[in-house]
Amino acid sequence: MEAEHNGRGDRGQRGETLIESLVALTILSMIVAASFGGLQVAIRASAQHMESATAETLLRTAAERLQDPDSPYIERAGCAGETTYTGLPIRAGYGPIKVSVQFWVPPNLGESAGVSARFAQEQSSGDCPAVDPGLQRIELTLSTPSGHTERLDLMKRRT
Repeated sequence: MEAEHNGRGDRGQRGETLIESLVALTILSMIVAASFGGLQVAIRASAQHMESATAETLLRTAAERLQDPDSPYIERAGCAGETTYTGLPIRAGYGPIKVSVQFWVPPNLGESAGVSARFAQEQSSGDCPAVDPGLQRIELTLSTPSGHTERLDLMKRRT
């Protein structure tokens, strides 16, 4: 007995049609394009994370130098006509570490109850104390090559 040939043929013997091949190629192209886009996002995120980690390391190194017992306390640091903390680490491509100092403002004995001691909010010649009270809040800021800013605060006390 011989099998009848219905005109369609055996699909395994004929292969894929041109339309089927084009659809498969289009789907494969979209998968490759999406994967490439995801890879680019991952690379950018990794570079930004590396910049941030490097900036944080630089700031922590600077903070450790400032908090080292051998590091001198600078009276009225950053006030007009006064020196500030220098010699902080630098790295190519990163901005210099900016140092901003706020001074402890103790409460006056004659102030009413509820008024507490605080740090001066602004550092300018008008906010610098005539005599340094002996406690400073130091803010270190650093900009990364991509323009992000990292910040670290520390306290320094006169010994």
